[in-house]
Amino acid sequence: MVLFFLHGAGGHDEDRTLADAIAAELGLPLEYPHLPEDDMSVEHQALRAGSPRSRRSR
Repeated sequence: MVLFFLHGAGGHDEDRTLADAIAAELGLPLEYPHLPEDDMSVEHQALRAGSPRSRRSR
């Protein structure tokens, strides 16, 4: 099991402390992808996260 944490818009650095604390409390490794602010669309973020949604036909 792994904790997959998606940070808030523009909050990569700020949310890391919270993500680390939650993962440590749960005793889980942390998966923390960096989601850039240049394109916050669902499609773009799904591609970056490797979501099955990104492979759906349009």
